Amino acid sequence: MNTATNLSRFWQLPLIASIFPICIWIVNSPYYLDDSFWLNFGLTVDLTVTSTLLYWWFTKRNNLSEITVFPFFVVALLLAELIIPSNQQQVLDILQYIGIGAESFLILYAIRKVSKVRQQYRTIRQQMPGFLESISSTFQDILGRSFFTKILAHEIAVGYYAFWGWSIDQETQKDSKSYTVHQKSGYIALMGVIIGIGIVEIFSMHLLLVRWSMLAAWILSFFSLYGLIFLLADINAMRKRKTYIANDQLHVHIGLRWNVNIPLYLIKDIQIEPTIPSDAPKSLLQAQSIGSPNVLLQLSKTLTADGYYGFQKKFDQISLSIDQLEDFVVDIKKASHDSKWLHAMVFPH
Repeated sequence: MNTATNLSRFWQLPLIASIFPICIWIVNSPYYLDDSFWLNFGLTVDLTVTSTLLYWWFTKRNNLSEITVFPFFVVALLLAELIIPSNQQQVLDILQYIGIGAESFLILYAIRKVSKVRQQYRTIRQQMPGFLESISSTFQDILGRSFFTKILAHEIAVGYYAFWGWSIDQETQKDSKSYTVHQKSGYIALMGVIIGIGIVEIFSMHLLLVRWSMLAAWILSFFSLYGLIFLLADINAMRKRKTYIANDQLHVHIGLRWNVNIPLYLIKDIQIEPTIPSDAPKSLLQAQSIGSPNVLLQLSKTLTADGYYGFQKKFDQISLSIDQLEDFVVDIKKASHDSKWLHAMVFPH
């Protein structure tokens, strides 16, 4: 499933979310009657019950985990409390008891699931060297395969690599031939400069916006800070998640951006210092850290690469920027030749 398909599945979300700004507009319009019980009753039901039922329908339609319905309902209650006038929250007060029950259920469910996740993660981590792959596989086994579990795994990976990525070991298999993709491009230095500028920008923009709106200032600061944490996570993931050859596969890891395992027998051609046109074909996966690639692999079969937050891309050629280019090309040619010979022996045409 590619990125466009993933996005097309979620067109219903903006429609569901539109309930909240519409209700805000009604409450603030000159036609709103503050003392109308039935009007406020309808608004409360739409903000909480109707939106939650629509979200539940959305999860069923897209095969997402239904457990997310409970936190959605709790958030809807909190937003309704901000939107509905305080003197017309009688219905909301009743619904909040249901929200307390939902919160209790979520806490018990989380405790139960966390224990299972820890056990499953320890088992899988012994088989997979990478944290991102291990936590993604764990969530898919425990919570099911869905776009939500991919997003959840990616968010946890962002925190892991951002705060603990400096001290973790290299995530490669034992006795594998590994290659870096960030040293010669100056990626880390460039991202370091951007992070430094971003820190200054956060403080200056916060002080500027707080004079206009405290809420807007904190929202912008939050997302800006998250962006810096994400860049920090990508830097550490770029350093620790090397590209390597093992088990007749080329394991391509480009920070948190791209992750794909390419069977070596599928590599049909290697181009050194390729020229990538501005109108590059959609089947090309540009997986270099920054700048121009120094190698292009053409495949005999279309594969799917995993990207940010569960997004995917189909490709039959991939461009890379490998620091140890000469060793990489020699190793790929030899390993690819051996893999093709073995594959032909096992699966003769």
